Amino acid sequence: MRTATLNQGGFTLLEVLIGVVVSVSLMLVITNFMVFSLRKGQEEQTKTDILNNTKLAVETVARVAKSAKSVEAANSQPDSNSPGAPANLYSWSAVAGSGATLILAIPAHDASNNLIYSDGLHNNLYTNDYIYYLDASTHRLYRRIIANQSAPGNAAVTTCPPAIATPSCPADALTVEDVANLTTSYFDANNNPVAIPTGTEAVEMTLTQTRSVLGKTYSSSYTTLASLRNK
Repeated sequence: MRTATLNQGGFTLLEVLIGVVVSVSLMLVITNFMVFSLRKGQEEQTKTDILNNTKLAVETVARVAKSAKSVEAANSQPDSNSPGAPANLYSWSAVAGSGATLILAIPAHDASNNLIYSDGLHNNLYTNDYIYYLDASTHRLYRRIIANQSAPGNAAVTTCPPAIATPSCPADALTVEDVANLTTSYFDANNNPVAIPTGTEAVEMTLTQTRSVLGKTYSSSYTTLASLRNK
C-alpha cells in the first residue's frame, strides 16, 4: 500500500505564515503611502491657503489705501482709545518700517454715500481716520475707524478695541490673523522712498503670516504697492 503525501494539494504552515507576513507588509506599505500622500496633500493645501489668505489681506488693505486722501504720521481725529490716551488722544504713530501702524485719511461719506466737503466750492473733503494696527499679543491685524465729528451727516462710526466694544462703539474690524509682521514703505511723487508718511503718494505693504499645522510651521509673505487716488 502506497502512503499518501502529507498536505497534498494544500499549503504548509510555513507557506501560510510567509503569506501572512507578505500580506501584512504590503498593507503597511500601502497604508504608509496613503498617510504620506494625505499629509503631503494637506501640506500643499495649507501652503496654498495661507498664501491666498495673505494676498487677500494685503489687497484688502491696499483697496482702502488707494481711496485715501493722504497717509498720516499720526491720527488727525481724537481717539480716546489711542495708545497714549487719556493724556494724548493723538498718539497713534506711523513710520516706515517693520511692525509699523498704517494711518489713512479716508474721505467721509454721508448715508447716501455722497462725499462730504468742508467748503462750498467742493475743493476740500472731510476725512475719517482708518488705522491698521498689529496686536502683537494675538498676532492679529485690526482696522480702527475714528469718525470725524465735524463732518455733517458723516456715516462713519468710531470703533473701539474688541475687549471694550459696545453697541455704540463696535469692535475694530479683524483684517487677518496669524500675522508675524507688517512692513510699510512710503514713496513721494518721484517714487523716492521717504521715512515720514506725510505727503507721500504711495504706500507699499508687506504682510508676513505664519501658521503651525501638525507640528510644522508655514510662512507666507505678500507685497503690494498702493497709489493714493484722492490726493
